[in-house]
Amino acid sequence: MYEYLVDNAANDEHELVGLVAYALYKRSKRQWVEAHRVNKKRNPSDDELDQYIDYWTQDRLRGLRDEAASALAAFGDYVIAAERPNIMREAIAGTFWRSVSSSIMAAFIYTLLLIGVALVLSYAGIDLIGIFTRASG
Repeated sequence: MYEYLVDNAANDEHELVGLVAYALYKRSKRQWVEAHRVNKKRNPSDDELDQYIDYWTQDRLRGLRDEAASALAAFGDYVIAAERPNIMREAIAGTFWRSVSSSIMAAFIYTLLLIGVALVLSYAGIDLIGIFTRASG
């Protein structure tokens, strides 16, 4: 079971799903052994354990992996919901003034760039003011 659920994982994310699926399998097996002890007043024999293992078809094992993936997704949703207020507070804190200062800095750099272009064109003998005057009038 371990090989199918965990060792065949394509990457770490799938390995985590496989580990959770294997834990679900072991929990189910433990519950089956306990029910067997209660119902038959003895531990299951090796043949009975083999029958139990054979009961886990590929479809059932895929179902365990799906259940594990759903459990991990639900846990992720729970963690995000629990941390959402902190995430929002950290995202919003100081954002306005940081944005204003970066906008002012960008406008200043753009203005310097335009002045530099105008100076280079003027040095090259191109009269920008004359061009704009002729174009507008």
